[in-house]
This record gives sequence, C-alpha cells and structure tokens, in this order.
Amino acid sequence: KRLQLWFESQRTIQFSGDGNIKDGFRSPSVEFDLGYLMLHSFRHLMHEGLSLRQVMDYYFTLKDEHASEYYPQTMYALQQFGIDKFAGAMIYVIQQVFGLKDEELLCKPDVKIGKRLLAEIEKTGTGKQDKGGKSNISSFYNHFGRQCNFFMDYPSEVLWSPIWKVWNFFWRKNN
Repeated sequence: KRLQLWFESQRTIQFSGDGNIKDGFRSPSVEFDLGYLMLHSFRHLMHEGLSLRQVMDYYFTLKDEHASEYYPQTMYALQQFGIDKFAGAMIYVIQQVFGLKDEELLCKPDVKIGKRLLAEIEKTGTGKQDKGGKSNISSFYNHFGRQCNFFMDYPSEVLWSPIWKVWNFFWRKNN
C-alpha cells in the first residue's frame, strides 16, 4: 500500500505536460529515479542478482545536479518501503566502486551490509542467473536457497518470498 501511495504521489510530477524533458525526450524526474531505481535494484538483488549496470544507473542518478534536493524525501520513502538498509549498502558499493564523493551521498554508507552486497554483485556477474532446464520446484528451492543468504540483512523479504511465490503461481494459473 505504501508503494502504491508513493506512485500515486508521483503521478502529477511524472505526467505533467511541461516538465521532465531532456534532449527532446520525456524522462522520469530525478526525485522519481532516486526512489524507483533503488526499489528496482533491490528487486534485482532478491530475484535475479544485481549487476554493476544497475548500480551504475543509480550512481549517475546521484550525480544529477538536482539530486541532493530530494535526498530527505527519498530516504523517508525508502524507510517506508523498508529498504533503507539496502540504500546504505548501495551507497557503500557506489562509493567503493565509482568513487562517489562524501557530499553526494544519499545516506550514510553501511559498510557491513555493503561489503556483502559487493561480494554478491561480484558473484552474480551480469545479474542473470541460469534458469535453463530446471523444474519449477527445483528453481523455487534454488531461488529460496539463494535468498537465505540475505536473511540477516533483509529478514522480512526472505521470509515472505516463498509465500508470495506460491500465491503468485496460483494467481497466474487462474488469471
């Protein structure tokens, strides 16, 4: 529900007729990118693997000249979504890999979780996990086993994931 409310609050900004045009193309606002790209990166981490490509996208969003104006409301939203610890880990990785300056930080880097995140990024490579030739049950167990690595950092996401996967499986079969 919180995510839906956030998207609703962004609607006017994203779809206004006069803003968000760069080089002749409509693009999301920096405020939206700061929140959405973090959410999207977290989803990649939990489901497919996160690659440096997604991390670099966030780096360039942070480098936008107006990004720091939106840091307080972005961190509030990320706290509401329950991914503020992930944000600290991402900032650590961005600072280590891309050399983000202290004055450009969205939040305080989380060194402990950030080191684990960086190791996971290095392990998963491109972010695409091999899914070829596996049964649904085998794939489910492999996916959940991989997610268990994140239990200490993101316990709620790990615990709810199998329940959501089963629900989603049956929902797709019936819809």
